[in-house]
Amino acid sequence: MIGKKSRRNLRQNYFDDLYKHFRANLEYRYKSCTVELINDNLYHWKINIVGPKDTPYENGNFILKVNFSDDYLFTKPIFFFVNKIYHLNISQVDGKISPSIFKHWNMASQMINVFSEIYDLFYNQDPNKSYDSIMAKEYETDREEFNRKAKEWTKKYASKKNLD
Repeated sequence: MIGKKSRRNLRQNYFDDLYKHFRANLEYRYKSCTVELINDNLYHWKINIVGPKDTPYENGNFILKVNFSDDYLFTKPIFFFVNKIYHLNISQVDGKISPSIFKHWNMASQMINVFSEIYDLFYNQDPNKSYDSIMAKEYETDREEFNRKAKEWTKKYASKKNLD
């Protein structure tokens, strides 16, 4: 029988390995992204994302926080953007990502694959999974105006000078 302390050590080792593996993959696949622990806590990560080229989010500095629970293998982490982002699938209220975006979550999901789904949101938005029906309509009927607002919000809320 495994005691509480041993379970805690196993969990700590698991999260340490998870973080190291994710960090190595992130830096390899996404050169403009970094990850760090918040207050040296393996359960709380901060991912810095530079908005991808040829999107309305280009050169924006977006901060994505990830919070894991103790039962991570059975409960997906909570992902939310700290800075505002004009996006269909990201809440304007709390920065949370639409839960329906995570199509393939299960206990075997690798964090780098989950992050890839999040990063893909900069390129592909889903009006059917939007937090805001008015914004979704704008996206579908006046993409130029939608992109203009997204660029404006990126400049206002995700520029380096506004994050310092």
